[in-house]
Amino acid sequence: MFGSGRFDVLKGEAVAAGVCPDTKKGRKIMRVEFQTTGGFIAERAQRGWSRVIAPVTIDVGRLAPPERQAMERMVRNARFFELPSTVPAPRGPESRSCRIRIQDGGREHTVHVSYSVMGPKLQKLIDHLIEMEAAAMRSRRTG
Repeated sequence: MFGSGRFDVLKGEAVAAGVCPDTKKGRKIMRVEFQTTGGFIAERAQRGWSRVIAPVTIDVGRLAPPERQAMERMVRNARFFELPSTVPAPRGPESRSCRIRIQDGGREHTVHVSYSVMGPKLQKLIDHLIEMEAAAMRSRRTG
């Protein structure tokens, strides 16, 4: 199930499976799962360093309102739910890629994409998720 046993970047704890209701608005909260799947780090993980690229789950409803609104705007501006499941990427030993899965209300979509893409709006979303992944990795080391 989506988010089951994944790392919550906000609290440093596992998040519950499923989607949490947003009681203030009576709607489902957006949940984002981000995972590095290609490049040097992924190669290291295949050799037994699985903690290096564990998925990061972001329960967007737990973010501060400005952050939550920014994340929702980035997803909307990138037209995430309209993207194909695989966005073509350049190949090479250093080409890093990721898997982004977003659940928002009744919609869920997964996209496999390079860290470098042509569209600036999708790139902004990827860059933001990379920053959140880095914060989660730092938290794992200190926690």
